[in-house]
Amino acid sequence: MCHLPFSCLVAVGVVVFWSALGGALAAADFPEISQLKPSAELPDPLVMLDGTKVAGKADWEAKRKPELKALFQHYMYGRLPPPPDRKAFEIHGPRDCLDGKAELRDVTIYLHKDRAERPLPVILITPKGVKSPPVFIGMNFCGNHTLLDDPKIPLPAGWVRNSCAGAVNERATDAGRGSQKETWNADLLVSRGYALASFYSGDIDPDTPDMADGIGPLF
Repeated sequence: MCHLPFSCLVAVGVVVFWSALGGALAAADFPEISQLKPSAELPDPLVMLDGTKVAGKADWEAKRKPELKALFQHYMYGRLPPPPDRKAFEIHGPRDCLDGKAELRDVTIYLHKDRAERPLPVILITPKGVKSPPVFIGMNFCGNHTLLDDPKIPLPAGWVRNSCAGAVNERATDAGRGSQKETWNADLLVSRGYALASFYSGDIDPDTPDMADGIGPLF
């Protein structure tokens, strides 16, 4: 969670989409999956790989957190790409939403050398009368237009799974607008003084077997 103003959006784009590893461990530091021993107990997140207990915040930040990031990347998600060379923003709005209780902005974050490559559209909903609201950041899976009944929120330009409301031939349509508003509960967040920033997963990389689209070709 972070706080406005729009310097928060730098964190949204960079942390969510291009986080640097920091304190990276080499693949050689981890055993093969076949060598891992099963355990009936959940691992203690405050015990480091060498068995040392985390003694405080300094240990967590300098040692244990980088270990956990490295473990997730090695065994689950794959290696993260490096941070982008440049960031740029386009902000449209604000305009009223949620019966005038909040403001809506459509923000496009550019995280690569060429502004034409992989723009990341973000929907930002902020409560009125709150100077620096904490921001919940979430990735949605059917498009930013599904979060609110707002005809001005841009539809995703590319692939959308057909199981999403209003999707036709793997493309979003106006029929899907607001179809996930009960899931995201922006009105509840706003009523409690929070903001919401959300982006569509398919705008980063469509969930298809084809690596020719999304961010794959850039790396």
